[in-house]
Amino acid sequence: MSERTAVKRLGVRHLQPQEILSEEEACIRDHPAFPPPWETAVTELCRRYLRTRARLRNVFVGPLQSQSLLVQTPRGLAVTWRLWGETLQVVHASLLSESAIALEPGVIDIPASQVAHCQFLVDRILTELPPWSH
Repeated sequence: MSERTAVKRLGVRHLQPQEILSEEEACIRDHPAFPPPWETAVTELCRRYLRTRARLRNVFVGPLQSQSLLVQTPRGLAVTWRLWGETLQVVHASLLSESAIALEPGVIDIPASQVAHCQFLVDRILTELPPWSH
């Protein structure tokens, strides 16, 4: 199999409930003069994304600080590639086991009309950075 068509396998770790901050804990302002990013975000998609990242800030440390979120889309499991306005761009993934996924080729745009049906996951994270994060 050539490098171009090779399937990229990534590890997944299921989180313990105590590792995940509640919405209330995650949204506490650190400093009253500086609003948290989700309060100044332009789109609801961006607010949801930033709140989810805040809930996972205790596990997104060191090399995982810039980690992509896992997201459940109408088509299935995916990894966030980027937010572009009101469009969510993802790379879909196949579940290989409880602790591994395989990325499918190509970036998919999920339009604003379908974004409400997507859920950023807080119960599991990738254990390594996807290829676009290096």
